[in-house]
Amino acid sequence: MRNACKYSVVCMSWRRTEGQLFLRSFCESPPWHSLSCGRLSIASVHVPSGVVYIPRSSALSRMSDEQIPSTSGTQKKRKIDDFSRKPLTEDQLLRHLLESDEENFDSTDDESWNIRGEDDETDSSEDSGDEAGWETPAENLPAEEDPESALPASATRTPITYVGHIPDRREIPFTKNPGLKVGNPGSDPFDYFCLLANDDFFDLVIQETNFYANELLKKNRYPRARITEYRNLTRGEFETFLGLIYLMGIVRLPSIPDYWKRLEYIFDFPCFRSTISRDRFQIILRCMHFGRNPGVGDPLPSDPLYKIRPLLNLFTERMKEIYYPGKELCLDESMLLWRGRLSFRQYIQNKRHQHGIKLYMLSEPNGLIQDIIVYTGAKDPDVGGRGHSNKVVRKLMDRFFFSGHSLYMNNYYNSVELSCDLLKKDTYTTGTLRSNRKYNPPQVLRKKLKRGESMQQYTSDGICVLKWNDKRDVLMVSSEFNGDLQEVNLRGEKTASRPKMVVKYNTYMGGVDRADQLMAYYPLERKSLRWYLKVALHVFHLMQINSYILYNIYSGKRMTLKDFRISVIRSLIKKK
Repeated sequence: MRNACKYSVVCMSWRRTEGQLFLRSFCESPPWHSLSCGRLSIASVHVPSGVVYIPRSSALSRMSDEQIPSTSGTQKKRKIDDFSRKPLTEDQLLRHLLESDEENFDSTDDESWNIRGEDDETDSSEDSGDEAGWETPAENLPAEEDPESALPASATRTPITYVGHIPDRREIPFTKNPGLKVGNPGSDPFDYFCLLANDDFFDLVIQETNFYANELLKKNRYPRARITEYRNLTRGEFETFLGLIYLMGIVRLPSIPDYWKRLEYIFDFPCFRSTISRDRFQIILRCMHFGRNPGVGDPLPSDPLYKIRPLLNLFTERMKEIYYPGKELCLDESMLLWRGRLSFRQYIQNKRHQHGIKLYMLSEPNGLIQDIIVYTGAKDPDVGGRGHSNKVVRKLMDRFFFSGHSLYMNNYYNSVELSCDLLKKDTYTTGTLRSNRKYNPPQVLRKKLKRGESMQQYTSDGICVLKWNDKRDVLMVSSEFNGDLQEVNLRGEKTASRPKMVVKYNTYMGGVDRADQLMAYYPLERKSLRWYLKVALHVFHLMQINSYILYNIYSGKRMTLKDFRISVIRSLIKKK
């Protein structure tokens, strides 16, 4: 043990707390008393199983054994075990060393001790480890993998630099032909509704509903249950059912059975009684299904949305087939009210429905929805985890890159780094910016402005970060517009000067809010114990809103939303 004076020896027992190791260290000379509990970052030392060797030069932050912080962050009294209080003899210490799993151990050979200290020539920075903090020896890496490939992308990216002048921007042309990809469907509102509610839609819902109803029949144990009277759903019957669902959004009553009541002149709706019975309507609603459940003994699908995924995919694919949007797009979130128990229920403070299912939507400024992501929480396989907002943007915009689109987003998604990445994919970005985002120019953030004043700074790529004071400071970022001011008309024949990027943002950002506004006029959603049914009714509603917007654009006529809905409802019910 000639080298004992050079190294501290750490006992083989440790515990994980908040991403760090709490290790019991012993002094390097007899009688080997327990000194304290040292706190050491995981990424700074190689930890073999058994015993850990740490250079004496490594600085361990000392704290008393009685004051070890717990996982909750509060300091609690903890009992010191008898083993750490008793002095260790040289034989006891040697026995602990020999019981280690470290291979080729030789107490007299410094090179056989896997040591990472200040005297070591190898850099021991915290970025050298993987995400969990453990240091991976280079010899254990796969042969084809570069050790630097484990670093985050931001560590290898060219740093963002700001310049003192307005750089020349590369003009990105819009290369697509926006509009309908199919021929003119006609002049009737129902023709435009059938663009989205096509045969594939009806076949999916009818097939899955009948399959699920037969499963319920097999599991039924009550001979007088309503499910025993179920008969297979047909195309005409489902069209009538869908028309009545839309009609319930216009004629609002407290409960569904009220539509079939005959209570003098208070409740009397012959349209419902003459088309379908109350029990038949409710049993169809109970059996409504859109995806297969796993069989007996089969594992649960990894996708939390497996019950609704086929319908979501059908809506997205159908929009791809029939329509291509214009240059301007906007991205925002929406909330579907849900107060029940659900693993991915979200909370957004400033929304009308604060608790519910969070939907990310890509839309045109007029409210025409192009794509939807139902967010299933931090474990979402597509957009969950670190960099969540950037993943949402890239997934929704994946098929629109390299086309010259202009994307408008709020400060939840925007950053200078994201604008640089999307500019390389021929996509402009404009929107508000949070002051604590990475790579924000500090000179702009610190600048004190009076009302009407503005300050901007540009990156070498031409991305403009603007701070403008109206009633308060507004921070914006844009890869398309600079900080020039333009005159805008206000109420009462007044004009004012505002930055161009602010004017464009106010013009093109409200697409998702516009769609929410249209759906709020005649809501379809009702209380339900099945979350996927509520999402499905929301998709049904989106299909009608999209068809209404397309009708007003391409039919050559203008119609109110109420008249459009009534026309579609009349066609659905009469087709029976």
